Formats: sequence, C-alpha cells, structure tokens
Amino acid sequence: MPNLEAICEKAKARGLYGLSLGGKYDWQTMRLLDFLIEYAAGPELRNKLNALETSWDCPEVVEAFTLFKKWVDNGWITPGFLAVAPDDARMPWYQGAALMVFEGSWMERTLVGDGQDPFNFGFFLNPTGHKPLRISGFPEQFMISSISKHKDEAAAFIDWVIQPEIQQRGLGTAFGSTGTIGVAPDKNELPNTYKWRQVLTTLEDTYPPSDQVFQAELLHDFFEVQDGLVIGDITPEQGAKQFQKAVEQWLSR
Repeated sequence: MPNLEAICEKAKARGLYGLSLGGKYDWQTMRLLDFLIEYAAGPELRNKLNALETSWDCPEVVEAFTLFKKWVDNGWITPGFLAVAPDDARMPWYQGAALMVFEGSWMERTLVGDGQDPFNFGFFLNPTGHKPLRISGFPEQFMISSISKHKDEAAAFIDWVIQPEIQQRGLGTAFGSTGTIGVAPDKNELPNTYKWRQVLTTLEDTYPPSDQVFQAELLHDFFEVQDGLVIGDITPEQGAKQFQKAVEQWLSR
C-alpha cells in the first residue's frame, strides 16, 4: 500500500492522476473503498463485517474511511469523478492522464473494442498486505429455472457447453469468459487475459464487492456514507457510526 500511494504522489507531481474513477452509480467508487476496507481490516474481520457479525464502528473501518478520504483529498483521483460514468472513466487512462482504473477480467476485450493496443496495458493484484491475498470477485453461473419443463435437457446442455473444447472454440465470441480450467485465449492477441488465467488458478480466496453483499436498502446507506466521505459532508469517524446505525436499524426489521 505505501508503494501504491508513493506512485500516486509521483504521478501527481508530474501533473497526472493515479486513478481514474467513474463515480456515477457508485459501484466503481465502491471498488476503491472495498479494497481499502480489505487492507485495513484483513480477511477475518472483513468477513465478519460483511456478515454483519461485528460492528462497523471500529478502528479498522475508520482507518479504511480515512485512507479513502486521503485518496480523494490528495488529488490522486480524477477530479469530479462522482458525476462521471464508469465507461467514460477510461478516457483519462487511454489518454495517459491517469495511471490506473479499477476493472475486471473483461477489460482487455474492451481495450481491443475501443481500438487500444492491449500490449500497452497491464494489471496487478491490489496489495492488501494480508495472507491470503484476496481480490474482489463475484461469481457468474449457469442456472436452471425451477419451473422449467426441461431441467434434464438444460443440465445436459450445460454439461456439454462447459467442456474445454467447446469453451476454447467459443471463447471471445460465444463466451466472454470461462471458468473451465485449461481454457485460455491466444497470448499474442490478449496477453493480459492469458496471464490472468494463470494467476486465477493460484488465488486462494476472494472477497465479494459490497453491492453483492448488502441488500438494496443497506447498500443505499453504504453508498450514502461513501459519497459523504468524498464530498466532505462527514468524517471517517462519523461515517463508521452512521453505517453501523444503518446496520442496526436494518437488522431490527
């Protein structure tokens, strides 16, 4: 984390931004805050926070909120980002005005679609300082409707479509990504995706993004605190207390 902050500070000294964010709809800003919570709390406490089994009004959450404000107040993030759509946040990155964006394994195909050379970009795992090193991740899965009249046929189709040869043939056309082990794109076309597939097999664990953890009402409260920290309406200490109060109200219903 100190190295990452040092990079942002060096970028600022050269008139660049460390991170480009699209804060409209809140979920991309959430990715930065989620990372900082993982850094400050660590996996065990983070899991308890997500499960609402411990108080959010704790020193670790205050530390995460303080770091979040530091990123904003130090000018490491592109200005006015709360009003920027996530797709538009790529522009400063493409133009060389920002060093980083928070994106997922789909990003390299987006790069190609936007006319960018994928060999000009790379990725790294967010440095949390904890073991196991966890990154934000969420599942994508095939599901069969409970009211389907063709459950067996659907299961047979899924069994067929996840086979390595079918996944390899359709990767990048029929399928944007795959969970089938051993399937990877051409490293000469999508070098980062090829590398990512190798890294993915070494990860021990992930943590879910907050918008996959909290139900809609509580997520609204989380985003309210998040935005309040950005615009300076609340302090980190107030933010921790405010969200814990929202948690208690939600649990009491």
